[in-house]
Amino acid sequence: MLVECSSGSPRLEVNEGDHGEGNATDSDGDREELEIPFLATEVAPLEELEKEVRLHREGDEQLGLVLDASNVVVMLREDTPASRSGQFEVGDHVVAVQGVEVNKERRVAMVLRELADAAVVVIRLRRAMRRKRYSDHLDHGPLMTADEILAAQTREADLRYEMCQQGNALLVNDTEEAAAEARRAGGVEGLDPGTRKHLESMWRMQARSKLAKRLSAADMLRDEGNDKFSAGEYEKALEEYEFALDMFKYEMANLLRDQQQAELGDEGRGLGSEDLPAIQQVRVPCLLNAAACHIKLSGKQHFTKALACCEEVLRANPPAEKRAKAHFRAAQANHKLGNPREAWASLQTAQELHPTSREIRSLQLEVSRELKSLKSAERQDRDGMLQTGMNHRQIFKQEKLTYAARLSLLRHLLPEPAAEDAGSEAPSRQRAEALLEQAAHVGWANLGREEQLVFGQLWSAAQPRLKAQVVRDGRDAGVFPPRDEEKIFGQNLPGALMSKPFPDQLAWLSPQQKQRARGLALVIWQRGAETLDNEERRLCEALGLLTISNPNCKWHTLLLGSGGAQLILSQARAHLWPFRPPTLRVVDAVMGASLSAPTVQRLNTSARRPLACGELGILKSYDKAWAEALEAGWGWSLVLEDDAVPLLDGGWLQLLALLPSLVESVALVDPEWRLISLAPVDSANFFAVCDPQDIPLLVGEAAPAWARRPTRIENTDWRRIGPTFHAFGWIYRAPLMQALVDAFDEGTPPLNPLDVWVWEVMASRDMLAHALAPSQPLIDARGGVQSAERGTGSVKAAQ
Repeated sequence: MLVECSSGSPRLEVNEGDHGEGNATDSDGDREELEIPFLATEVAPLEELEKEVRLHREGDEQLGLVLDASNVVVMLREDTPASRSGQFEVGDHVVAVQGVEVNKERRVAMVLRELADAAVVVIRLRRAMRRKRYSDHLDHGPLMTADEILAAQTREADLRYEMCQQGNALLVNDTEEAAAEARRAGGVEGLDPGTRKHLESMWRMQARSKLAKRLSAADMLRDEGNDKFSAGEYEKALEEYEFALDMFKYEMANLLRDQQQAELGDEGRGLGSEDLPAIQQVRVPCLLNAAACHIKLSGKQHFTKALACCEEVLRANPPAEKRAKAHFRAAQANHKLGNPREAWASLQTAQELHPTSREIRSLQLEVSRELKSLKSAERQDRDGMLQTGMNHRQIFKQEKLTYAARLSLLRHLLPEPAAEDAGSEAPSRQRAEALLEQAAHVGWANLGREEQLVFGQLWSAAQPRLKAQVVRDGRDAGVFPPRDEEKIFGQNLPGALMSKPFPDQLAWLSPQQKQRARGLALVIWQRGAETLDNEERRLCEALGLLTISNPNCKWHTLLLGSGGAQLILSQARAHLWPFRPPTLRVVDAVMGASLSAPTVQRLNTSARRPLACGELGILKSYDKAWAEALEAGWGWSLVLEDDAVPLLDGGWLQLLALLPSLVESVALVDPEWRLISLAPVDSANFFAVCDPQDIPLLVGEAAPAWARRPTRIENTDWRRIGPTFHAFGWIYRAPLMQALVDAFDEGTPPLNPLDVWVWEVMASRDMLAHALAPSQPLIDARGGVQSAERGTGSVKAAQ
């Protein structure tokens, strides 16, 4: 309980019944009164005493002094010259040996090794005349509460009692320091678990001692850990590194709570302007070595802890060499955890920071082989197709900006030296460089709140002097923030965020694709569109999550997956296509009027009826497009006529961006699909217009009943269709294109107008059952399908 002293200061009274028979009592045997330092007070200068002590030893007998890195006595070994002399106390500071002065760099052990063995060793020591109090340990870290001090005194009393019971020789004046040295000297192994637990707890209490002493002790612990690591004792090495890190647990905890106040040197937190760099200089090697121990020890738990250590290192923003090592350790841990993509990303950054490292290159080769195998497996596994698309950018370095390229763009934001010297409010150049390196690694949108504010200051200060081309390049690459007035959110983003159905024109999306789209919508809302890679950005614009951007953006110049798109364009209609998307390949139309008479006669010999020159020109144009697609190695091709118009708000850019997802969706419904019609479907009109004598392969037993009426496929938005007109917006798969090219060369089946002949070829190759269409058309003819049937305003009219 609390009582008042004669001086008026509060004291804590500890009765015998409070913590058992092991209590330390005063001379009266009744109770012990502890003065509680509620506030850290000014400590009066210590009175020091210097004296010389002569130690007599026999042969090569050890002196028996256990010293810390500052040459301070922390323990006296039993039955040694030091303990027998009775002249030493724990806390004495050795200043000279045999007349040779010692210090932190030149320790007692080093001097003794250099000097010849002597029977008499003269040691000069300095002793403080006042015993340390708990308030002396409160210069750094939070103040101890009354409960903490009581608990510490209780643990110390219990520990003394247990050590006495076991005959242990650790009864010295400063149990805390002696216990620490005993642990390092191997004396802990002989204690029972309870005593060992007390020793470990008291060792951690050293985190409240002077910072200079803790820095020195942490260096010693790291050296011991390095020795044990070299000997293959990874668990013991890890223990040393963790004890070294515990030396600064209060500073780190306070730094996380309030970084600004901690850096300003708030007295309650005890961090001065020079303290944090000194602490991090010791912590970073310990964290890296601890990560190496976790990797050596194996196991999912150890690998996860290794990643946590690497994250702490990167948060400390050490020099490039240490950052490279942290990324390499993270890559090792991710590789062991079976995360090759994350390992590859870390290795890319590590190599850019340390390009000459053989270890990094060796692990890169190993991870690269795993990534290739993984991608091959995902392509074969239909369930992994979405994941392949999402991670394609991360696998291939040539398809994304390198770290160096992003950093090169960001360095335009560095403050000019003149502005920095003028005392502007902008961040210092050194801090700006560190922040821009971090932004180049994770992206400006992924920076913390405070870091984004600093980044905003750099951006605002640099904008007036940046060239327009630099700003455009930076925004296209996603390393600069977008313009405030730019409206980049698409009309489908709110619905995707609230899990509402997509518009009817996108109802054909598979459940997996819808789930991925909603995930991308969440990424856009939380982190911004700048965090997306090029493929994801193109997909988001195709799905209406983002507005359609400039056609020259990198994501609109990417290949359309395994296929492509072609436009059959006549010279008479070229003015209708002044701005063609980059991924749309133009095929010059073959004009029927330019065909020679022998060519027309030869083609008509294999036709069901004499075809006009224009009809033959259209067949020749499509044959040319199919042949070019096969030569390019495409797995499918959308062939457009020059009278086609998109029915999507985003125009051709949106439609072309949708094609990979559309083909992916139909493959889930019918893996053997051969043709997809994006134009209006009217099978009934087809059979009403065509003479049965002209389509013998499409009537009777050759054509099933469903061919006259589209049939909806259950639980999907796809329809299985039969023969129909409007070939101006069809997607052909490679096997069908090959069959069409062969049939045109061979003249079997006999030629017909294109819209009819394609279906006859499919019927002759047993492909008729593999034609599909979404419920809503995505392409129409200029002026409507009626004009397409009459052949006006299109390549048909030009023919």
